[in-house]
Amino acid sequence: MAQDVQEALRDGAGLAWPPCPLPHADDDVQPHVLHVLPDLGPDPHWVCEESGTAAAPLGALGATAS
Repeated sequence: MAQDVQEALRDGAGLAWPPCPLPHADDDVQPHVLHVLPDLGPDPHWVCEESGTAAAPLGALGATAS
């Protein structure tokens, strides 16, 4: 469901959601979003599209991002 909401916001309103809250060593990294991985299956996480780093378990993004 999270992936569906993300795609609907991007396609309908042009919003990049959720923005990646993780720090990056490369200051030239442009703003980017998180994706849910795996799409289906156990233990889904929000993952940075640039680094591949897990940002938070699905459902806990607000608790870990600041």
